[in-house]
Amino acid sequence: MVAAALLLSCIVFIEAFLFLELGKQAGGILSRARDAMRVLADANRSDEEKESWARRNSGLILAMTASMAVKLAAMAAAVFAVLAGAVLISPQSEAGLSAALTSPTVIALMTLIAACYLWTRNAILRAL
Repeated sequence: MVAAALLLSCIVFIEAFLFLELGKQAGGILSRARDAMRVLADANRSDEEKESWARRNSGLILAMTASMAVKLAAMAAAVFAVLAGAVLISPQSEAGLSAALTSPTVIALMTLIAACYLWTRNAILRAL
């Protein structure tokens, strides 16, 4: 039961990450921040123009970051629901599940499984 709960939570996390497009959103935040640094370092722009640009885009970056934080919280809630559901279904697995979540070996194994899942998922999607 512990292995099934860990595997399901891993798949839920990956699919939610891809569905919510967090990679693109993080890239957008980094791109805006990079642009901000370019504008602030530009000697040809006036201080007023830099300040106006910084105000406008800092609000945008904050909104994008808040949106990403809400999405990450929703993902955490979904993974928590999977793990809590596993404990409700099989109460004797609670100790094993908490031990597995803190085990470096299990974490490394789940990372490897997640990478294999993503590779397989991408191969299947390319074939379609």
